[in-house]
Amino acid sequence: MKKSMSKVFLAIVLLLVAVGSGPVLAEPVPMDPAAVMGPNACGKDCHKKEMAIWMKSKHQVSGRALLTDKKAQEIVDKLGETGGMKSSRLCQTCHFTVQQAEQKLQLAAGVSCESCHGPSRDWIKTHGDYGGTGVLREQETPAHRQQRLAQADSAGLVRPAALHTLARKCFDCHLGVSEKLVNVGGHAPGSLIELVSWTQGQVGTEAPIRHNVLFSEDNRYSPSERRRVMYILSLALELEYSLRGVAQATGKGLFGVRMAKQAKMVAGRLKQIDGVVVIPEVKAILEEAGKVKLKLGEGAELNAAAERIAAQAKAFAGRENGQNLAALDGLIPWAAPGQ
Repeated sequence: MKKSMSKVFLAIVLLLVAVGSGPVLAEPVPMDPAAVMGPNACGKDCHKKEMAIWMKSKHQVSGRALLTDKKAQEIVDKLGETGGMKSSRLCQTCHFTVQQAEQKLQLAAGVSCESCHGPSRDWIKTHGDYGGTGVLREQETPAHRQQRLAQADSAGLVRPAALHTLARKCFDCHLGVSEKLVNVGGHAPGSLIELVSWTQGQVGTEAPIRHNVLFSEDNRYSPSERRRVMYILSLALELEYSLRGVAQATGKGLFGVRMAKQAKMVAGRLKQIDGVVVIPEVKAILEEAGKVKLKLGEGAELNAAAERIAAQAKAFAGRENGQNLAALDGLIPWAAPGQ
């Protein structure tokens, strides 16, 4: 049965690759349910404080609410899928954490730990091993820490330090919707996602997405330097994904129009940044955006530009620490009080 489930998962991935219109697929690729351990594996013994914050977050709360949401059911029906959101692979990929348990697929939670940090089966033991039985995190040697993190990273862990990879997890769902999902199903055409305000606590329900409690007791805000990098990276990713959206559009419906408008809007914000501080990658991104036409039939050119923008965004996130970008603070839509 396990082999059968793996074959089904592989078939889904191959199908998505076949129908995708470029390096970013028309629909986000689902996690392998056999590699998903579920949020309890993270929160039962180790990340209890993070678990408590997540339980009140919109990521978890909205997942439960959608199971009985009439609008959600209407979207599933219009797409021709049966069984509602609970059994729809398309819905599951972004709205739930799907786990293989006792040779069956089940919804382990809403959007949870592994949705952002990667399926944990192959790294969960490694990343929490500080040097053997009974060795606390504070007692870990620098050499062991370096080795531990390298092993966990290679096994699929997406740590906060890998900001570009982590941020893409957000955009894969919040701006990775397909034309059919929007124009046929009636789904919203993506989100006007902005990573700083969304992750630091202004947007959401009772608890913020922010869960910086591993090294502090007060769930601190991310440092101002990191927020500056995060803001620019957010705009670069938004432009990239919007261009890919226009590239996959086949008609002048809501989806294509919204993606084009979003691309124009975010390019304008990047021009604001370019007028305040000199950032080589931002200049290169704007140059790429200026080469393409936001219209139907330009898929190859739009995807190629999006790919080059993605490379610039990754390079920026990899080299920039934000210390020399204080001039941008007035442009960032929200910042932590007194931070």
